[in-house]
Amino acid sequence: RGPVVEYTNIILKEMGHAAPPRIAYEFSN
Repeated sequence: RGPVVEYTNIILKEMGHAAPPRIAYEFSN
């Protein structure tokens, strides 16, 4: 779990988990 994954988790929390998992997966790559 690198900093990018942590950053993505913060974004998802602020968006209320409105983003599809696919977007989070693309961010993590």
